[in-house]
Amino acid sequence: MLNKSSASYITNYISDQPVATLAEQPNTLAVLPYGTPCIASHPGTINTGLSSLGKKCVNEVWSVENDTISKGVSGRCHWSKTDKILSAAIWLTAEDCQELEKSTEIAYKQLLQFLQDEGYPHPLRFWNYIPDINLGEDDNEHYKLFCTGRLKAFRETGIPDDQFPSASALGHHAEGAVFYTLSAKQPGRHHNNSLQVNAYQYPREYGLSSPSFSRATCTTLAEQDLFFVSGTASIIGHQTTHEGDLSGQLETTISNIRHLLDNKNKTNNNANLKTMKVYLRYASDYIAANQQLKQAFQDTEMIFTLADICRANLLVEVECFCG
Repeated sequence: MLNKSSASYITNYISDQPVATLAEQPNTLAVLPYGTPCIASHPGTINTGLSSLGKKCVNEVWSVENDTISKGVSGRCHWSKTDKILSAAIWLTAEDCQELEKSTEIAYKQLLQFLQDEGYPHPLRFWNYIPDINLGEDDNEHYKLFCTGRLKAFRETGIPDDQFPSASALGHHAEGAVFYTLSAKQPGRHHNNSLQVNAYQYPREYGLSSPSFSRATCTTLAEQDLFFVSGTASIIGHQTTHEGDLSGQLETTISNIRHLLDNKNKTNNNANLKTMKVYLRYASDYIAANQQLKQAFQDTEMIFTLADICRANLLVEVECFCG
């Protein structure tokens, strides 16, 4: 388990304690179990359909210090919040996923409206887990349908391109989908990577609608500086590099992450880099990926998951939380 700093307001860590035990703790904002179906359960518990690698039973936790947490369900949104930050999730059924573009648009509009209604209108980070993300040909690929639905919702809500929050979108091997967010009362500052084309400016070859996210988002809550790094992969410009080469893709991914940290006044000694979530397309890549990433980021707690990456030629994606 991560050693939590007393100066931290919000913390992300990994635990092998039971979900129920973690959920009952007064400082738990949200628990993400691994190896559970992608369906709604109790407010504050976010089932994603993802499975972990390397450990049989782990749970990811978002916790806060010295604040009161309330939880509930409003319409389709399951939520938990303090007076500074709100976690909210909405699920799609397997039937909803048959019309993924439309269902994504509807769900995102409902989620964004809920954030407005609750007074936390500024999403800092989104996570999106959908089934078989690479299934379908050309513009009918699941990821591209999801991107179009999300962009329509952002457009209708009036969110401009340069205000898209950080995000990840991965495919799981279960049914249903979930979209969840951490959102705040004040806007975050959204950043891009000068080594990459802005995701929302990708050329047409990547789909009818470009992906609607920034490379990272930062903000300050209760005097704690937070930095959310989006799902990051082996992409330079807008092109995948090192196709079929796990080590090469990890090298480029590490370089992209360090570039973001360096350019946002984060240091390469990882003093502020707390947790890292690694998505691997193939379970057989776990040992090699674990060794390479831990050599690069020695003091960072990591969780490895089995997931399909948004591009079929990508083997790995990595996201980070700094606080």
